[in-house]
Amino acid sequence: MEMKDCQRKILGTQGFHYNLLRSDIKHLLGKEIPPMYARETKEYLKRLEYGLSTFDPVTRVANMVAFEKHAGIMIDSLWNSITSLFSTNKESLSYFYTHVGGDDPAEAYHIQMTKRMIQNTISENDAQRFVDYFSDAYALNYNWCESIKHLAKEVDSVDRK
Repeated sequence: MEMKDCQRKILGTQGFHYNLLRSDIKHLLGKEIPPMYARETKEYLKRLEYGLSTFDPVTRVANMVAFEKHAGIMIDSLWNSITSLFSTNKESLSYFYTHVGGDDPAEAYHIQMTKRMIQNTISENDAQRFVDYFSDAYALNYNWCESIKHLAKEVDSVDRK
């Protein structure tokens, strides 16, 4: 394979999370829906970026582990909710199927990755600090999900008027 082909494959964005999710949304709704970043999501993304980019490895790993742990639960729950609302085959939703479905879901690899991150980064002396940062980071992810659920209810009630 030539260098140009390798670069094209590496830079190919069709399989990126965002594009897989956009494809599923279009499949469900029959049209493209542009993203709308509510204030809550913008704030969440800023705080997530801060936690994942800190120079302190304990804080950084705690944030990554919390993100991955919550993501697996959230994606699976959302997948089940969506397929109960729409008459669609679960396997037809590529974003969800890639992450938590099928015989070889990506989430299992994410769990392995985070376990190795903990083993390679967190010493016994750092364990309590890791747990504290993990708890805070998990709460960030959880609270964001709760806030967007409430936003969705608000939008739904406005749409019904």
